[in-house]
Amino acid sequence: LFGIKIPLHSAIAFYMAITMAENPYLAFSYFWLANAWLLLAIQTWRNNLPNVWFKTKSFSQIFRMLVLNMPLTSAEAIPANYRESEAVAYQEAMDERIAKAEAEAVKRNEEYMRLQAEHNEEMAALQGQEADTDISTQSSSISIDPLKKVLYPIQQLLASLCTVFRFARNVYLWDEPFFAFFYTLASFVIGLVFLVIPWGFFIRWVGRIVAWGIFGPHMKLVDIFYYSKLPSQTKEDVSKQIAQDLNTQRLRAKEVAQIAFEQTEDAQKLKAMKELLFGSWVVKIPVINTERFRDFPLFSSSATLYDKSLDDDLKIVKLGGQKLVGTMIPQLKEFDDKKRAITPLNKDKDI
Repeated sequence: LFGIKIPLHSAIAFYMAITMAENPYLAFSYFWLANAWLLLAIQTWRNNLPNVWFKTKSFSQIFRMLVLNMPLTSAEAIPANYRESEAVAYQEAMDERIAKAEAEAVKRNEEYMRLQAEHNEEMAALQGQEADTDISTQSSSISIDPLKKVLYPIQQLLASLCTVFRFARNVYLWDEPFFAFFYTLASFVIGLVFLVIPWGFFIRWVGRIVAWGIFGPHMKLVDIFYYSKLPSQTKEDVSKQIAQDLNTQRLRAKEVAQIAFEQTEDAQKLKAMKELLFGSWVVKIPVINTERFRDFPLFSSSATLYDKSLDDDLKIVKLGGQKLVGTMIPQLKEFDDKKRAITPLNKDKDI
């Protein structure tokens, strides 16, 4: 403000800390409000970078598009090598800062390892010889059993975790601006709703109801007048109930196996038909961005304004995709839609 940097983020954090210290029930609301605040701070940081290709759609732009039906932003021409010197200088400063921090971390780690080694030597000298009282036969054979059954599920779990963490990173860094917008908006709404809920009163009375309703001395009367009058099960009843449960599980497992078999059969048939029509390589296109590394345009890239009036003869042609529909004989979705439009479905017709 007027050339003076105001520590706004520190002031907000200080206010939240002192108010939550006096009113702990504000923790629920402050958690979500702080989450929205963090997302907006990261978005502001990205949009203030000198490299224009790092900018993202802002919260206000997406809000205007959804609520006021306005365009995301006005068209802006970006010439080649725009603010290249500033962006390069900023990136070099960041690289130097990161390299310096990494070098200091390595140096501290080496010093810690040296001190730890000296400490271990001194402790070993003080402890002396340790007795080996294990007289059991030790196996010296080398196992070459494959570890796929053990490692493959772990690898699948790690792949799923990587996908989740990458998506979360892309949302918080506004690489997925629409997901980030809705997450920020939801955090604001939840935080404000939690702010007006009297959590102190609510938690106090829930605790009272649980304590007096479940752990009170009246539970002895519940045992006498309710649980003691329940019919006791004989061994035959227990065995019959167990057999019935096992039979239900077996029938449910058969249904699940049948569904899985049909889904696998349909997938294999669809894959064979797609390979026949479009080639032998089939790849799943991700719906959300889970890339490990982001690609940004080079400084030599440019963006020019598009004048729609200059292309009066422009014809927009919609090309069909590769989506196949049908159960027994899959066919292109466009052909199926045309056939349905020409011949309406007759529900009374025998198939």
